[in-house]
Amino acid sequence: MAWSLPQLRDSVLGDRPVITGTRVSVQRVAAWYKMGLNAEAIVERMGNLNLAQVYAALTYYHANRAEIEGYLSN
Repeated sequence: MAWSLPQLRDSVLGDRPVITGTRVSVQRVAAWYKMGLNAEAIVERMGNLNLAQVYAALTYYHANRAEIEGYLSN
């Protein structure tokens, strides 16, 4: 399965970045990461994500930290 960085899409989540092909937001993955979960634990918790998707979301988070932190603070 090919992976890609999360994309912005208009959805029930608004214009927030979501993992391509899912309804899981980067914000959600980042929140678990900030709570101390590693990528493997996030995959186990979600069940519908693979490790590449979680790492892609974390890559987006680190590259766009101010944007995602803004969502987390709301």
